[in-house]
Amino acid sequence: MKNTMLPLFLLACICMSASAQLGTANNTIAVSGEATVQVDPDEVVIRLGVETWAESIQKARAQSDDVMSTAIDVAKQFGVESKYIQTDHINVRPTYADDLENKVMDGIIVRKSLVITLKELSKFEDLLTALLGTGINHIKGIEFRTTELRKYRDQARSLAVIAAREKAEALAGDAGTSIGNVLSIREDRIHSWDWYNSYWGSSWSRGMTQNVIQSMDSGSQTTGSVSPGQISVDARVSVTFALVN
Repeated sequence: MKNTMLPLFLLACICMSASAQLGTANNTIAVSGEATVQVDPDEVVIRLGVETWAESIQKARAQSDDVMSTAIDVAKQFGVESKYIQTDHINVRPTYADDLENKVMDGIIVRKSLVITLKELSKFEDLLTALLGTGINHIKGIEFRTTELRKYRDQARSLAVIAAREKAEALAGDAGTSIGNVLSIREDRIHSWDWYNSYWGSSWSRGMTQNVIQSMDSGSQTTGSVSPGQISVDARVSVTFALVN
């Protein structure tokens, strides 16, 4: 009888020890923190497109090339350097006559897109008007940005960490305990999806939201009837803290 009780006693001790370690490992609190820094933009990215149709690819391409060449010349006249002008997307697609049985090709559509980065925001409205006069027939997107994104993202990230700690302290305090060391920390990327369509392509933005706040005291430039306002640089982190009794 004594020999039987001893192994059972040892087994009970082992189970209690494992349970205590598991409880200690779970004695944590995981929170997320978010922060936004408002910034005045210092550049604008203009995404444009031209779509041409002709009976042959040579004619459609020639028409498209003429419009693109003129648009590039206009951008340069407004002081945009060549390195800030680039072709972003090219698409060629045949079109067919409305004959389901024979499906005879009757022409070619050529789509080209152009990305222009303008540093002088005061020229934005006049430049856009001039570009639309060249034959450009699609505006795919206009994005006011900051060239100091890294600096402001670092600021937003630091504020997000502070927000996460404050949240953890408040929750732990309400539960009658307190937080200890940081056990893990992770930055959660914030992206938004700009969808042009399957012909024009697509792109990611980089944690910036444009025109969120209009502020008379921000020093933002107003160009004609266009007011860029401010952009938001966002950051989000997930942090796990130990709980201290």
